[in-house]
Amino acid sequence: MSTLWFEKKPGGPMAGELDGGYAVVIGEPDWVRLPPELGGAQERVLAIKRAECPKCRERIAKHYALETVFVAECNDCGFIFYLPTEA
Repeated sequence: MSTLWFEKKPGGPMAGELDGGYAVVIGEPDWVRLPPELGGAQERVLAIKRAECPKCRERIAKHYALETVFVAECNDCGFIFYLPTEA
């Protein structure tokens, strides 16, 4: 079985093309692709929690624990990649 990759905007669903159509995924991602400036690796999501945004500190963000870094998804700040000691 292969992994299907979808795009996600902060606060939005995972969505993309699938078999010539368009699909929206309900649920949480199993994998995240790091941005090119962080190497572009694909990392498994190990845990998810809700906590304060590490950037604005005003909103509650969804935090994904990945294999080497964490990523917070804030509706206002976007995706913030950080090391666990930075939050």
